[in-house]
Amino acid sequence: LVNNFRLKFEFNCGGGNDLFIDNININGVVSFGEDELKENISLFPNPTNSQVKISFNYEPSYNNISIDLFDESGRLLKRISKNEFKVGNKAIEFSVSELEKGLYIINVNGQNQKNYIKFIKN
Repeated sequence: LVNNFRLKFEFNCGGGNDLFIDNININGVVSFGEDELKENISLFPNPTNSQVKISFNYEPSYNNISIDLFDESGRLLKRISKNEFKVGNKAIEFSVSELEKGLYIINVNGQNQKNYIKFIKN
């Protein structure tokens, strides 16, 4: 998730007709694409109105894992967990009863791997 970033393009063609586009700033929240959603985490029940259970499985190298809750626009609402987990399947339960109705995103982040899963709060 990136709030602000800068791009720079440079186009070179022969004959001295180079084109430079510089200092393009994109402000605001960049949304999550569907291709970023992974298969190695699951969430139940979905939709939900009170309690959610996240199940995931990481390799041994992913022992320092953070789990964050985002709203539909990609704004961080809260950190659900930041722990070291042993190898194997893991499950974490947490309450979503304080959330407004709508679409939410869970990010399970372990070292260089980020996995997103969406859920609906009724």
